[in-house]
Amino acid sequence: MRSLIRFSVLALAMASCRTQPPVPALRGPDGRVITPPPKASEADEQNAAKLLAEAEATSDRTAAEAKRDQIIELYPATVVTARILYDRGRAAEERGEVMPAIDSFEKLLFFRPSYEHADEVRERYAGLLVRSERFEDAANMLRALYKGAKSNVDKERLGVALAGALERAQKLAAAVEIHVALHNLPELSAAARAQ
Repeated sequence: MRSLIRFSVLALAMASCRTQPPVPALRGPDGRVITPPPKASEADEQNAAKLLAEAEATSDRTAAEAKRDQIIELYPATVVTARILYDRGRAAEERGEVMPAIDSFEKLLFFRPSYEHADEVRERYAGLLVRSERFEDAANMLRALYKGAKSNVDKERLGVALAGALERAQKLAAAVEIHVALHNLPELSAAARAQ
């Protein structure tokens, strides 16, 4: 009976130790680190949704973007703001605009780290960090995603990206450790095994 209790306590402790992905630090115009906003209230969510409806109802694109900027400024922790930032980040990424995409994804992860597509955003953000040669930042983001991967397919994809970022950051021993761990995955693809 005691063994069962110990095992249960250990299992619960391990389950609660899931690696939390890092949240980017934002700086204001004066260079100071900005503190994250409090969780959005239901009223904030409703007000942001109302402003978004107004933005979408107008045919003036400039006015619509200004309204979206207002939402981000007034209601940064809302789901509406997260969606706006996600859409902006994806659009910038598709246009090949690395820095605007990084900016949008950083704000999204800072204001709403629990966003429903946060892990996808973190992975995209890490890829953009690699493209902008911020290899250590990318490795830190990818490491948390790799440790929290739910499937071997995800673990392989994230591990390959993590090892690449570590190599580019000149953290070769850590990169080798990831490669060795990947080679021990039973379902490792031929492409990953060749690396």
